[in-house]
Amino acid sequence: MKKATFLPLLAVAVLAAPADAQLGGAAGLRSASNGGSERNGTRTGVELRGFYDRTLTSRVGLRAELGYNQMAYQREDPTERYRVNENGFELALQARVPFALAGTSVYALGGPIASFRAACGVDSHFDSNGRVPCGEGATSQVGWGAGLGVRGQLPDPSLRWVAEARVLGRVTSGVGGTVLALSVGIQRSR
Repeated sequence: MKKATFLPLLAVAVLAAPADAQLGGAAGLRSASNGGSERNGTRTGVELRGFYDRTLTSRVGLRAELGYNQMAYQREDPTERYRVNENGFELALQARVPFALAGTSVYALGGPIASFRAACGVDSHFDSNGRVPCGEGATSQVGWGAGLGVRGQLPDPSLRWVAEARVLGRVTSGVGGTVLALSVGIQRSR
């Protein structure tokens, strides 16, 4: 079975199982360092993610996630130097392992990520239709993600705040390097 069809099938099968569930969303910043010649080695950007966490047992949970990201980098061409915004999407299916640290609810995340490059455009106020070819790198890839998160209770007992630090590899937004992502968000129990 192909990887592209295996991840969604596994997500549907596991998420259909009865268990504790939380819906959430997060926004954050990203930075990628790599040796991409066209990208001058550094890219920065933003991310928006929606996720669905399920507690499967007292020690293991599963997260399905859909994310949007926009990474910016400098590109040179023979006549000028300009800034490019690259837009992409990611689908992730990750194991979540909770543990307590100094009275705080902490968890580790890890698993596969399918990433897709959507479009690139010139970052300019003067060109409203500034689409450009994205250049080097794959338009889709299956990579990995790992990270740590912390969550705490808000005054409403059904809401929690979350903060996460993640490292992503082999994703289109990293163009061969690794991506560091820091995000904050909110989660609601069903």
